[in-house]
Amino acid sequence: SLGSYNYDQRDFSNSLIYLKEALRYFDKAGIQEKYLISVFQLIGLSFIQSSYPDSASVFMSKVSNALNEVPSGGGKQKYIQMLEMMAGYYIDIVKYDSARYYALRAKALQSEGIDISISRVPLILGIIDTKTGEFDRARQYLTEAKEGLKIEFGENINLVRKSQIERRFG
Repeated sequence: SLGSYNYDQRDFSNSLIYLKEALRYFDKAGIQEKYLISVFQLIGLSFIQSSYPDSASVFMSKVSNALNEVPSGGGKQKYIQMLEMMAGYYIDIVKYDSARYYALRAKALQSEGIDISISRVPLILGIIDTKTGEFDRARQYLTEAKEGLKIEFGENINLVRKSQIERRFG
């Protein structure tokens, strides 16, 4: 959609315009909210990026409510990504306990063998622990993220990216 395209282009004001228009269309079509989680999340994230966290909270709470139920089958990868985004949202608004809650839920699903990036959740947990002063645990998570990147990209990590990772994670 144009809303997600503008979000990807970091044009958050146009993203909000198109996403809200899409919501009006979906509402007229009678589409249930549970099928609009991605739209709600993009609207919330667009509000955050536009420095309107109070407006974001309305949409992010809808996402949070929808994430109470783990989907079966192929929807788990998208579900994990939504959990990761929620963790990032709560990091942005400095609610680290909530961020940890979503990140640990994502990590638990990953341990079930769901095929998705193995470095992202440990990185999120490492960031949370760094921000909360849990440096020993942060180092463990960041080391896990570094190892995950090695597995995911192997020798295909370009030298600049590899040096950035080494510098950041030691």
